[in-house]
Amino acid sequence: MKRSFRFIRLLRGRGTFVFFLVGMTVLLSATVILAGKRAEERGFAPFSVAPFPDATQGDGYALAEMPQDDAEGMPLPPEGGATVALMGGLLSGDEGIEIGPFQAPDFFLSDDVILEEKGPSDEEGHSLLGPRKALDDRPVWEQHEVAPGDTLSSIAKKYGVSQECIAQANPTMKNRDRLSLRQVLLIPRSSADIPAVLEEHQRRQDEIVAQKKSAKPVVVSSYAVVGGDSLWSIAGKFNLDINTLLGCNELKDPDRLPPGATLRIPNQDGIFYVFRKGDTLKKISDRFGIYEEAIWAANSMDRGSVLEVGKTTLFLPAAKPITVVQQAEGGRRDSISSPTKKAGGFVWPLQGRINSSFGWRRDPFSRRKDFHTGLDIKGTYGRPIGAAKAGTVVYAGWMGGYGRTVVINHGGGYTTLYGHCSKLLVRQGQKVEARKIIARCGSTGRSTGTHLHFEVRRNNVPINPRSVLR
Repeated sequence: MKRSFRFIRLLRGRGTFVFFLVGMTVLLSATVILAGKRAEERGFAPFSVAPFPDATQGDGYALAEMPQDDAEGMPLPPEGGATVALMGGLLSGDEGIEIGPFQAPDFFLSDDVILEEKGPSDEEGHSLLGPRKALDDRPVWEQHEVAPGDTLSSIAKKYGVSQECIAQANPTMKNRDRLSLRQVLLIPRSSADIPAVLEEHQRRQDEIVAQKKSAKPVVVSSYAVVGGDSLWSIAGKFNLDINTLLGCNELKDPDRLPPGATLRIPNQDGIFYVFRKGDTLKKISDRFGIYEEAIWAANSMDRGSVLEVGKTTLFLPAAKPITVVQQAEGGRRDSISSPTKKAGGFVWPLQGRINSSFGWRRDPFSRRKDFHTGLDIKGTYGRPIGAAKAGTVVYAGWMGGYGRTVVINHGGGYTTLYGHCSKLLVRQGQKVEARKIIARCGSTGRSTGTHLHFEVRRNNVPINPRSVLR
C-alpha cells in the first residue's frame, strides 16, 4: 500500500515536470512565430543557407552584407535595407547570388564615432610622444633633453636604437661626441621612422618662423629715472634687452642717467626707426634681419599703409640698433663700431671653443640674419666664469633673453657682460678683481645650449671682444 502511494507521488512529480516542459515549448514556439512575423513586417524574407564549406569541399554558401553602390562605386546607405548576397562555390569561383533587401539595424546608419587620443606635452605645447599611426600604436618618436653625463651612446642604449639612427633624425646635431646640456633630441623608434621625425623638426621650425612673423602691437610707457638706476638695472626691471633701451632712447651718455630723466619703455624688445628716403619695408626687414609681417603686426598696419619720409616712426620688433654703417672699397658693409685703440688688461673669462663669433650670423632660432653682439664660448654646465678685468658689478640678475646675467663696469667707458649663466656669485655694487669667479656657465634665457655669451661694450656700444682680449 505504501509502495502504491509512493508510485502515485512519483507520477505526480514527473507529471508536473512534463507539464512544465510542454509549457515552455509552447512559449518558445510562440516567440519564434511572432519573431518571424515581425521579421516579415520589417522586410526580411525567409531563406535557408547550406552548410558552410570546409577546406576540402569545392562548393558551399555564406551570408554576407552587400551595400548598394553609387555611380562611382562607393557604398551607399540602403533606403529599404541592406542587400545580402548568398555566395556559392567559394572555392570553385562561382559568382554569388544577391537576395534581399534586408532592413539594416539603426546603428548601421549612424554617424561615425571618432576617437581622439591626447598625449602629454611640454611647456611649448609639443607632444612628448609624437604622432601615432593608430590609437593602439607605439609613438613614432620620443623627445629627450640632454642631461649631465648623457652621451649619444648612452641615449641610443636607453631607447634601443642605433647612434646613426639618432644622428640622421637630428640633423642639427653638430658634434656627436659633444652634446649640449638641455639640447632637445627626437629619438625615432626605428630607422623607418626617421622621415616622420624630420617632418616634426620641420614643423617645429615652421612654428618658430610663424612666431617671428607675428608680433604684439607695440605699447610704449614712460619711466622716470631714480637715483641708483643704470641702463642695465632698468633693462632687467622690465625684462628687456639693453639694446632695446639704447634703440628706443636718444642717450648722450648711457653710463650717466640723471634722476628725473624720462625713458621710453616698449612692451617688447626692438627699436624705433624713422622711415628714410629710399626705404621700403622689404629693405628695412632685410637690413635688421626681421620679417615684414612682424613690422606690420607691431605697428598695427597693413600693405596699404602710407609711410612718409622723415615723419613715420616704425617700431622694429626684435631688431638691434646698427650704430655705424661704413663704406669700404670692396662694397658696403654694416658693422658695430670698434675702439680707436686697443684697451689692455682684458682676459678670457672662460676657456673654450667659440661657438658663434661677433658680427652678422644666422639666428639659431629663426635662421634669419641677425647681428651677434658678443662671443659664444662653449663650456660645461656649472663651469666657473671669471671677470675679464677688475671693476664694479653694476648688474646681477635676470635680463630678458640673456637669462641670468652679470655686468661689470671697468671704467674708461668699458663694460663687460656675461649671459646665460646658471648661477650668479656676485651682487650689484660689489668690486671684483680680474679672474675672480663671478658666475657659473649655464643655458638660461634664449639659449640653444650650455655656453657663455660674453660681450665687451665701449660707451654701451658692443665691440668685438677679440679686439681687447689678450
